[in-house]
Amino acid sequence: MEGAMMQLERSELETILTKDQATFPDTPSVWLKDLASLINLKLESVQESDPIFSEHPADYPACKLSKSLRSLLMSTLNQCTTETLDLFFEHCVHSMVTDIGKGLSTFGYRIFIQLISQSTPTIPMERLSKHLDLLKTNQNHALRCLSIMWAIGQCGLTDLKCGVKVWLHLMVPMLRVRALSGYAIDYLEKLFIKHEDLRPAYSVIGFRDFFPILDVVFSSRSNLPVSQQRKLIELYPKVKMVAFGDKADCLRNFFPSFLARVGTGSSAALQTELLSCLVTCLSKDKHCFSVWRQMYIKHMKQSSILLEYLLFHWVTLSNTLDKKVLRETTRAFSITNEELAAQGKKEDMEGYEKCVAACTSLLQKLSNSGFPWLLVFLGLVTVVAGIFTLDVYTSPGFKGSKTYRFLEDSGLLDFFIQVWLRIELYSRIVYNWLAENIPYYYAKVCEFCGPYLLLVWSKLKAFWTLLVEATQAQRDWLAIKIPECLNWIDAKVPWLWSSIKHYSSLIWSGIWYYSIWLWEHLVYSLHMAGIWLQENVFTGNLSLENMSKTLSSWLAVMQEYTSALVKWCIGVWSGKNN
Repeated sequence: MEGAMMQLERSELETILTKDQATFPDTPSVWLKDLASLINLKLESVQESDPIFSEHPADYPACKLSKSLRSLLMSTLNQCTTETLDLFFEHCVHSMVTDIGKGLSTFGYRIFIQLISQSTPTIPMERLSKHLDLLKTNQNHALRCLSIMWAIGQCGLTDLKCGVKVWLHLMVPMLRVRALSGYAIDYLEKLFIKHEDLRPAYSVIGFRDFFPILDVVFSSRSNLPVSQQRKLIELYPKVKMVAFGDKADCLRNFFPSFLARVGTGSSAALQTELLSCLVTCLSKDKHCFSVWRQMYIKHMKQSSILLEYLLFHWVTLSNTLDKKVLRETTRAFSITNEELAAQGKKEDMEGYEKCVAACTSLLQKLSNSGFPWLLVFLGLVTVVAGIFTLDVYTSPGFKGSKTYRFLEDSGLLDFFIQVWLRIELYSRIVYNWLAENIPYYYAKVCEFCGPYLLLVWSKLKAFWTLLVEATQAQRDWLAIKIPECLNWIDAKVPWLWSSIKHYSSLIWSGIWYYSIWLWEHLVYSLHMAGIWLQENVFTGNLSLENMSKTLSSWLAVMQEYTSALVKWCIGVWSGKNN
């Protein structure tokens, strides 16, 4: 390519362009077509064995243009209207597909396709439906299809939103075609690598577009090879992020389809993902609870599965959901269950019994919120601090405040002063002892251990010097051979490092998943063991109520004795001071 580009001179292109502009001054499309044909002719010696240039940079072959040639071509494109560029882009795509079938050079068309896509990425979007029809027409010709996908996808190099649109409308339908699915997945991966900020594409994938992608990602009967399926699963979280976006009110549109798909014979992975998405919808968009209440009767089986999922993962999910709205929703479900039972329709409702049990357990969890001791303590401290601050602020200083008089009248002020004096006295004694003895003992330690430490340090330095000198030849040999070995590995098995990274990621995700699974089961088992102990062991005198009453009485007695002890200590202390 570099040699062929050297033969492509700017003066020759300028000659053709000047002649066309003089002959067809009002038809810039002719100028562009002649320039593309000339570039095709000059680069016909370069082979086009790979229509997607997988071993080249993303902007190949346009990146091989010199600055002067690129400047000439871009200035020519800038003289054209959007309508002309649209028609010329369509001409380049169709001519490229036709010439590929004839074995002719298409580099001229490809370069102009890239330049137009990079400067005006919305041009390929104008006729996506026609491009999809062209793709389906050539579905049995893999080279032509890959060329079409490559050409339309060039806009994604500069505009993430356009790139996602191309992938969604042009490449997702091709995921079921084995010869084309690999490029479709690789294109999505390159999009997300090049554009780390996904916010520009948030409005592209709607809920109607999302679920066909979900089916392909988690389908157990997919035609995708295992490696491609794994890569698509890795990319799925970002696809979901683009679909959900940053507006919580859009999740209410996803919720009905998520709920309807639960428990429909889907794979375990899809079932888990559906339930996780439902929880996400409930936690981010409270309106989803209203949607769930409307769907409850017709989707009782699915609701029972979702309720059981909430119960099983309550420890991790309780902090993400609005408990007030969840409590109201669960109570509404319980009332609906009672009405169905009164009407004699419960036998016809699949999942009714599970819903009743799950609603009862969930309401019990929601009502068993512990007493907020920490909140009460913080509130009490805040109130006391506020009263103290207000008292001092409205009085002529601290000694003129009511707080000071109360402490003085009760004897607490003298007690606190004596305690502070004692603390100050003993702190001074400790400080003086440390200041006097630490230098002495430090000198003793240095005198005893110093020679041995110096000897050890000198021996370590000698050993290190000997080790460096003895291994110099081996280290020089490794410095030469290791890069050669790495280059040899890259040449023979270029996929090795990516495979190691891929499988390491899978192993880590598996460890993380099963660690969470083990923790949740452990918490659930401990919870069930606590319920069993409460029902079978802690009964009668050992019941929690009786134990709580006994503990309360003990605390009252201890409080009385503690109060008497404090008063006695204050009396003894005051007697000694007097």
